Amino acid sequence: MKNIYQYCGIVLILLLQTTAWAQNGERIAVSLSQPGQPGWLKVQLVTGSIEVSGYDGNEVIVDYQAPEDKNNRKGNPPDGMRRIPNDNFGLKIIEDDNKVEIKVDIPHKRTMIKVMVPRQFSLKLGTVNNGDITVSNTRGEMEISNVNGSIFMKNVSGAVIANTVNGDLTVSFDQISADAPMSFTTLNGKVDVTLPSTAKATARMSTLNGEIYTDFDLTLNNQGAKVNQSREDGVLRIEIDKQIYGEINGGGAEMIFKSHNGDILIRKK
Repeated sequence: MKNIYQYCGIVLILLLQTTAWAQNGERIAVSLSQPGQPGWLKVQLVTGSIEVSGYDGNEVIVDYQAPEDKNNRKGNPPDGMRRIPNDNFGLKIIEDDNKVEIKVDIPHKRTMIKVMVPRQFSLKLGTVNNGDITVSNTRGEMEISNVNGSIFMKNVSGAVIANTVNGDLTVSFDQISADAPMSFTTLNGKVDVTLPSTAKATARMSTLNGEIYTDFDLTLNNQGAKVNQSREDGVLRIEIDKQIYGEINGGGAEMIFKSHNGDILIRKK
């Protein structure tokens, strides 16, 4: 068991320094200040993967693991000596009024974090290198970002802003928030979004090196190229932004679907 400190009855901080658990990982259960009420989870990594799933419970359950990266070993051990695995990475979990934040003190170490949350939980998740982000069975506002990896979201409800640079973006909704704008963007990868058949949205779509597909009865609104001009320090700058606009089921909140090198698929569930 690790030491758990709770300040003023609302802040829970777990400082976990681990050594010999790289193969099996460890688990910690975080009690919420207001069990049964909506919550919020934030996880930000530099190196590693994040998986979040909703379940029928009142705690946030965190499984964490730091797989040993043999490629990052610094030289060979001296003659006659053996290497002792050093898998410390320093994990902090902070809970304050149903807001849970997970931090890693040694960002360069690859970390795998899996979190189970009550279903009514909003999310802010991000990673940079060597990992994907996976989300399933949650309801709320979700902001998901990745740089070198993909994003997969399944059976989610609410509003999503998701972006990655080098990876695919796949999202499947059970329900959407009627009036919330959403955005799904990647630079090098495919954007594949499944919406409820009754979803109402105004779609703004663009891809440079790819195709756009849908099985919705999309009503196109041909607005042509949008020209933006600005002048700063005597220099005129003109930007031409050509996108495709269309209405899904009569239109609604704006949804942005954008890729540079990849297809865009908007599916009907």
